[in-house]
Amino acid sequence: MNFIFITGHRKSGTTLLHKLFDGHPSLNVYPTDISLLYAYFPCFVPSIDNTESLDRIRLVLGKSLSKIDGNVVPGANNVFKLDSFLNFVINRMTPGALTSRSELLSVIASAWCEFNDLDTSLPFLLKETTQSIHWHDIKRADEKMKMIQIIRDPRDNFAAIAAGVKGYYSKMGEGPKETLASFINRARLDLLTASQLSHVNPDEFRAVKFEDLALELEKQMRDLVAFLGIDWCASLLSPTFLGEEFLGNSHEDKKMDGVYSGNVGRWRERIADEDAKVIEFWMRDAMHEWGYRLEFNEQEKLNAYSRFYDWYNCKYFYHDSFQANVN
Repeated sequence: MNFIFITGHRKSGTTLLHKLFDGHPSLNVYPTDISLLYAYFPCFVPSIDNTESLDRIRLVLGKSLSKIDGNVVPGANNVFKLDSFLNFVINRMTPGALTSRSELLSVIASAWCEFNDLDTSLPFLLKETTQSIHWHDIKRADEKMKMIQIIRDPRDNFAAIAAGVKGYYSKMGEGPKETLASFINRARLDLLTASQLSHVNPDEFRAVKFEDLALELEKQMRDLVAFLGIDWCASLLSPTFLGEEFLGNSHEDKKMDGVYSGNVGRWRERIADEDAKVIEFWMRDAMHEWGYRLEFNEQEKLNAYSRFYDWYNCKYFYHDSFQANVN
């Protein structure tokens, strides 16, 4: 089975691109994040036995597919029943799939297509956040796999994430600074990996800027169709979910009809300059390579990062060697 993998940092536009391919007649599109590549791998694999592994896989798949339950998957003839699918997947798990990303993806893809009676000769398209770093591991599932990574101006990207700190990320223990700390490291990783793979594997890996997708949708989608070797379809210009209009997943609860470009370049209105300076200091080389213009001078950025570093060091790295009971 041939794989098409969409990835990118959270809130970079991966969901939008994924929903543009929804219902394409030349693809089998898994309708949500696989989720297992960050909610099962790597944190749970070494520390749990097979029974707990299967329970974890069932939990993650169940939560990620909950919106699909009772609906008809594009290309299928019957209503999707979540509990039946979960049993179907678990019964097909192999020992190797519990410890290998590529084997697990192969099991999930085969089970999805078989359960929904889909044409297995079609490419299987899936989405997951920040996975280009695992390019070589994932590619073992299909040596002909093609991957598309969305990249975005890191300041706009952080603005989209910061909007969800209070209502969403705080429930997972993240405050504003924790969210920024996570962002600057993982978003930098995404940009650097996209750069490397674009140069080393240009026939199999393609990076797309969110700004280009939002402002030149048809041009970018036609380029991607040519890259993937699939037919053009008018539905590629309208994001949908299970064939119905998709109105976006903004943390600001904005309903976005079609492809929304209104937040492109609006980071100055949405985040503090202090945060933007930290981002520019830490990511300036990667931003420069992808053509994102830096706005602050070097001294301003250094000063902002020095203040951020004080918090960062105390939070994550400093261990007190001056305690009374430490020799």
